Amino acid sequence: MISNDRGREMNGMKSNRKLNNKGAALVTVIVVISFISILATMILYSAGINFTMKATDIKTKKGFYDGEQAVEEIKVYFTNLAQKAFEESYANALTSGGGLTRETVFVTSFLDSINSSWNADVAASTSASDLLQSKIDAKYAGGGKVTLASATLDLDYTVEKCATLKGLEFIYTDSNNCTTKISTDIKIYAPPQKWSIEMAEMTEFPGSYLDVMNNELEIADCVKYYNWKKK
Repeated sequence: MISNDRGREMNGMKSNRKLNNKGAALVTVIVVISFISILATMILYSAGINFTMKATDIKTKKGFYDGEQAVEEIKVYFTNLAQKAFEESYANALTSGGGLTRETVFVTSFLDSINSSWNADVAASTSASDLLQSKIDAKYAGGGKVTLASATLDLDYTVEKCATLKGLEFIYTDSNNCTTKISTDIKIYAPPQKWSIEMAEMTEFPGSYLDVMNNELEIADCVKYYNWKKK
């Protein structure tokens, strides 16, 4: 009898151990699944944040580029003024007299022509800001506004030899409601000339020299931004 009781007791203990092992395995599986679920949730959350940040960055950069393009179109307007001024001032320098050097005549004529053309265009418009606003493509102008600290060009005939438009500001809000603010001065420099070399070449090729000069000279390089800020 005693042996039988001991046998039953041993069998019962084995059964309990089996049940306990099964319970431990179930708990382990639940813990592992929970850990994987938490890890997957964290990865998805992080991926979502990264996607949102990248999408915002793309929208912001597009607003920056659109704002820059609008200001570039204003620069093109001043480049056209510089091209016209160069043709007039170069011709004046070649026919100059009165004891002034060709460089002095050229720079003075160039800056005076820039200033005269600018003032005439401003007078024909509602304001200097509206004039520059009209030079911007409609797809940018609709979401942006041009302001100026001063409508007067500063003329430097001797040191920098340039005309400066100060305090140009363009604020642009795109279709995604991202706002870009660009502020800068614009300097229009008199193109550098080497009069002794040019006069010798003009004597040798009188019929085509001025055309060659216009083709070789990059007037756009003479129109530059100064104190550029963007945010």
